[in-house]
Amino acid sequence: MNKKDIQQIRIDLEFGAESVLSMMFHQDGALGRSGNGSLPRDGIACLGASDGSTFRTLMDSLNESVFSHAGIYEMAEKKGTLVRYVVLFIGSQNQVLKGYDFRVGFENRGESNLLAYFDGFIQQAVSLTEEWYREALEKQKKEKSI
Repeated sequence: MNKKDIQQIRIDLEFGAESVLSMMFHQDGALGRSGNGSLPRDGIACLGASDGSTFRTLMDSLNESVFSHAGIYEMAEKKGTLVRYVVLFIGSQNQVLKGYDFRVGFENRGESNLLAYFDGFIQQAVSLTEEWYREALEKQKKEKSI
């Protein structure tokens, strides 16, 4: 498998038992995002379409060497609140090509180089969609107030 096989990226982040961030990027430009990665969650899901540049930027930054490390990583001694990071790379027919599921404590989430890599990847995804997400939230708030 290599990057050209990926058609969709899914990112989910949980803090405790609560989802704080959910994102979807599709090769065709479809975007989805709910949350900003912190509590309290805004609870609003935004879907939209783009020119695909966000997906391409994320794919360009992705180091294919991480593919050999796909799997579930559960830290034995979690310090602090449970934090769960899930990153999925999806191909045709919604088939998961590679997946990463990190289950760590908030206070020891920096103890894994692979998790640190994906934490940076997630931060980049949030940054790339921040302006779009804020505009979509404002639009939804205005529509609800009418």
